[in-house]
Amino acid sequence: MTELYSPEEERRFRRRDRISRATAWTVLLGGLGACVWMCCHARTGNAGQLLKASILVSTLAGWVFAPLLICAAGPARAEYRHIAGILAGQPEACEGTLTVEKESMCLPRSIAVRRALLTENGETTALSLNARLARRMPPDGTRVRVRTVRRYITAFEVCDEESI
Repeated sequence: MTELYSPEEERRFRRRDRISRATAWTVLLGGLGACVWMCCHARTGNAGQLLKASILVSTLAGWVFAPLLICAAGPARAEYRHIAGILAGQPEACEGTLTVEKESMCLPRSIAVRRALLTENGETTALSLNARLARRMPPDGTRVRVRTVRRYITAFEVCDEESI
C-alpha cells in the first residue's frame, strides 16, 4: 500500500508551524521593543523624527506579522493537526473504483480537501482526500483498495486486474 501520511511529515509540519509562529512573534515584539527604545530616547529636538520612525517600525512589524501568522503558520498548524488526527485514528479498509474531483474545497481553519468517490457494486461512498496529496493518486476509474481514517483516504493500493 502507498501510505499518504507519515510521522516524519507530522514532525515537519509541526516544526514549520513553530518556526513561522516564532518568527512572526519575534518580528512583532522586536518592533515593539524598537518603539519602546525610541520613546525612551526621545528628546525635544528629535521627537518628531522618532515619532515618524516609531510609526514606520510598528506599521512594518504589523505588515510582516500578519502574513506570517495567516499565510505560513495557520496552514502549517492545520496540516499538522490534521496529520496528527489521522495517525491517531482507527483505519478502515474498502475497495472499489476511485474518482477524485478536480476542485478542492478549503475547510474553515483546516486543510483543503478534494472529494473522492469510491464505487463498488453500484454503491458510491463519498470520501475526502487532502488536496495536497491528490497528485499521488492513480488516474480516475482505477480499481483500488483504500484505507481511511475519519473518511479521509490515508493509503491506497491499485488492485491487479487478475485479482478481480
